[in-house]
This record gives sequence, structure tokens and C-alpha cells, in this order.
Amino acid sequence: MKKYKGRIVDVYKAKGGFRRIVSGIRKDKQPLYDKTFRGSNGTYLASDNTYPVIYVKVIVYDLDNIPIEIDIRDIILNHYKLERISPQRILGVKNKLVGKKITIIEKDVDDYEIEDILLFL
Repeated sequence: MKKYKGRIVDVYKAKGGFRRIVSGIRKDKQPLYDKTFRGSNGTYLASDNTYPVIYVKVIVYDLDNIPIEIDIRDIILNHYKLERISPQRILGVKNKLVGKKITIIEKDVDDYEIEDILLFL
């Protein structure tokens, strides 16, 4: 596990998740899909599993100032004992975190976490 120094430059909300597209539906089966899924002409969006994520954008000094985005949604929910995060809470977290110098731990390839982020919340 490598450790890097960096600075938080932004906190923002985005949508994460995945989508599954089904194509090649025969003409006689298309009416079944037309009522249930978005799409047409044999290509349909079968599942749209999106969920909100809260990203912290960090500039990492040790990696030639490369920006890294780390999801902290679960940390915020657990720390404040919330079920959902309001825009006001995101703004409050942003005001507390932006500009802070932090240490980032690389757990795996493209998998990072912020060391002791709860100290800043």
C-alpha cells in the first residue's frame, strides 16, 4: 500500500452505476419491450441501475498533480447517521474539506481511500 500527499480541490455529487442494453429483439417480440423498457427498433435499455455518489476530487502531488476522484458517500452517511444526503449537507462538507492537505492510500490499482477523513468532518 502506497501513500501519497494531496490537496482536496472539489466535492460534488454525481450519478454512478451501470446500464444494460439489449439488442436484436425480433419484430414479433418488440411490443413486449415497448411497454416495459425505453428504446425502439429492437434495441432497449433493459436495466438502468444508477445511484448517487459524492466524489472528492484530489490533486495528488506525488503523481505529477493528477486529479483523483474518491467516493465518500458511505462515509458521510455513516458519520452523520443519515439515510440520504441533502444539497445543504454536500455544501457543508465541501466547505469543510476543500483546501485540506490529506494523505491518500492506494489499496489497489485505481482504488484509493483518504486516510483519517473523519478528522475533517
